[in-house]
Amino acid sequence: NEEELVNAIVNAEYELADDITQNKKKKKKNQDEKVEYNEFDGLNARLKLRRGLLNLYLSLHQKFTPQKKDLISQNISFCQKNLELVKDTLSHSADASAYLIEELPRTLMCHLPPRKLVKTQMIDTIDQISKMLVQLSQIMELTQVTSFYSMQHKLDEFSRQNMNLLPRSYLDLNAFLGVGKYFNYYDVSDIVQGVIRDYGVVTKDLANKELYIEFLKLSSIVVEEYLSQLVKNRNQQRRVYSKIFRSLNRLVHESYTVDEAFFLKGEERQNTFLLWAFDVSTKLLVKQLFMGFEIELYLERDLSMVFYILHRTFTLIERNYATFIGRFDKEFLKAVQAKENVDKKKKKLTDFQKKSFYESVYYRGIEFYCKAMLRLSFGMTSKNLLRTDENEEREANRFALRVKPMEKVLFIRRPDFDEYKKVREEITSMEWVKNMKEIKEMLTSIVKTYNEISNEESLDAHIRDEIGVLKRIIVMNSLAVSKLETNADKLDGFKVSFSNKLHPFYIVFEVLPK
Repeated sequence: NEEELVNAIVNAEYELADDITQNKKKKKKNQDEKVEYNEFDGLNARLKLRRGLLNLYLSLHQKFTPQKKDLISQNISFCQKNLELVKDTLSHSADASAYLIEELPRTLMCHLPPRKLVKTQMIDTIDQISKMLVQLSQIMELTQVTSFYSMQHKLDEFSRQNMNLLPRSYLDLNAFLGVGKYFNYYDVSDIVQGVIRDYGVVTKDLANKELYIEFLKLSSIVVEEYLSQLVKNRNQQRRVYSKIFRSLNRLVHESYTVDEAFFLKGEERQNTFLLWAFDVSTKLLVKQLFMGFEIELYLERDLSMVFYILHRTFTLIERNYATFIGRFDKEFLKAVQAKENVDKKKKKLTDFQKKSFYESVYYRGIEFYCKAMLRLSFGMTSKNLLRTDENEEREANRFALRVKPMEKVLFIRRPDFDEYKKVREEITSMEWVKNMKEIKEMLTSIVKTYNEISNEESLDAHIRDEIGVLKRIIVMNSLAVSKLETNADKLDGFKVSFSNKLHPFYIVFEVLPK
């Protein structure tokens, strides 16, 4: 038995670097309906997994380069294959329990979530390592993304995940090091210049201008700081928003200065830098408000206020898009206005222009959603279906705090509480059935608009996915509005609840009998 055990260990060592053997085994497994394993297969799988994990761990501790990315990816793939083999041979491993429950978690605690080590089941350890390997693969994919807007989305996706300690630490320590490098390899200034070129600026014409060089340094610092915060979990992000807003305040101010220096007043390219700075800032303002739904920050009394501020902010986003789109090919704009030959004329646009045009339609739909939810929440508050804040001074203070970033970041006059009260009075004074009908019409128009762009390839995949979810949310809210409309005389017998079960940002109202 001892000799057979030694031979098994030797064979396992050889097979670690033997791709041909691995391929043969894979083909044999696919050909056989049932693979018969024994205890040596179990030992072999565990030895290879141990070696693979250690090699992976060593490669992660080296300075990142594109070549190291390939090595890390190979190690991840090797570990995934052998983890599956460990799983398949569990019943043939006499001491697998000790290895997976005690030894592996103790020696490789970094592969488990950041918590105190507790007693786990064998399958729990396998699941945790599998999850860790998937997340590391996602990080390797992220290293290839150098577009500013794509990076925002990818990093935002990471912040929503319950990441294991090793992938999160690797991302934190390598993505942005505060030295103007992305993964210690790509210049952040190149990422900034890429998005500026998308907005139509010929950066090579400005390359030797001292003001532009200073702006590029500043914007690189701001972008690196902004993107590095997106890696943090959602609660941490909210705590550092004030710091990010201060940085964006500088970016907006410097963008205006650069535009004023390089582009003549009335020139088509005027305020190009400011368009980008406004785009980043307004979308972050919106995200901060929506994240309140995600982390369950809002109460019933907050809904109308939040939707009011969201609607006002989305009008700024739409105005920003309209300014940029107004610079597109004139024949395309005429085709859009006439709703004829749009597909033919859009061929003259750049990929970024096409993406921006259809994104503007997407954001206009969310603006209408916020407007409809604002009217609905005001209406339900007037009928005591939603609670309201009876202390007006406290409500005014909360309103002032929530709109403060708008003035602080964008240098525009923020809406005041009296304007908010005026809108509330206008909506609550409307006839109930008329208000509900108009809300339904608004929701129906959003679905119709989204149906027209839902398969548009110029949009990012995640936006197309969100459009599908939003349509479901809008339909469900429309059904709630219909119930409120048909039971206008019997509202005392109903209660209203809201949840974000379909999407963390967008809520669904439910009208239920008491």
